[in-house]
Amino acid sequence: MVPNEYFEAEISWWRKRFNYEIKKEHIIPTAGVIPSLSAIIQTFCQKDDKILIQSPVYHYFNIVIQNNYCKVITNNLIYKDEKYEIDFVDFEEKLKNDRPKLFILSNPHNPVGKVFSKDELQKIGELCLKYDVLVISDEIH
Repeated sequence: MVPNEYFEAEISWWRKRFNYEIKKEHIIPTAGVIPSLSAIIQTFCQKDDKILIQSPVYHYFNIVIQNNYCKVITNNLIYKDEKYEIDFVDFEEKLKNDRPKLFILSNPHNPVGKVFSKDELQKIGELCLKYDVLVISDEIH
C-alpha cells in the first residue's frame, strides 16, 4: 500500500521543479530500478530484440536484458581527458544498423558519474526519435 501523501509529494515535486502537472494515475510505484526495467522490457520487447546500453554501466542492466531473452548492444563511452564522452558516431551506427527496440540511459551515469549535458541529451533524443528507439531513462542517482 502506498499512502496518498506519497503521490501528493511526487505531484508537488514535479510541479515545483518542472512546472509540470503529473496525474496521480500516471505514477506507478515500483520495488526498484531492476524490477522496473524488467517490466518495461517485457512490455515493449519480444524475445531476441536488441537493447542498447552505454558501457561501462551498472552490471545488472546486462543481466536484466539477458534474463528477459533480449540481446545487449553496447555503445562504449570514451574516456578522454579524464572524463567520459559519448561516441555519437558509434551510437548512431548502433541505432541505424542494429535497430534496438530500447535504449537504456543511465543519467547520472552509473558507475562513471557523468551527468549528461542538455545538448547531449537532446542529441540522444533526436537520434532515438529518428530511428524509432524508445528511451528508458534511469535517473535514480
